Amino acid sequence: MLPSTEALKLAGLDELKLSYKEALSLINGTSYSTAVASLGIWDSYRLLRAAVAVMALMIEASRASTAPLSTEANSTKLHRGGELEVARAISELVIDSKNVNTSGRTQDHTRLGVYPRYWARYLTRLVGHYVTY
Repeated sequence: MLPSTEALKLAGLDELKLSYKEALSLINGTSYSTAVASLGIWDSYRLLRAAVAVMALMIEASRASTAPLSTEANSTKLHRGGELEVARAISELVIDSKNVNTSGRTQDHTRLGVYPRYWARYLTRLVGHYVTY
């Protein structure tokens, strides 16, 4: 590692000298705004993960079917975004549970099949594109 002055000399560049106004303009709110936005995104991501965990707990508490969360059921839909990822995340949380219905009967389909699609919208808006959850 080199000090910045030496690295600039090696690159053939002059050292940048800022007056007090120029230096202040570089740090005047930009870093603060970026930090606040980053924390907001991080908090939203944590909230989404908590919502997925609560959904898994709801499935277990109601002894609901996991069929609406299957990859086959969610990949045939034309929804874009993280629907498959949200369904996969919920499925992974309940995979070893003895309290869910794994018989393949989809009587809970109209209620539970909506959640991956619902939370996927927030995941897509949060990140702006398709992501792995």
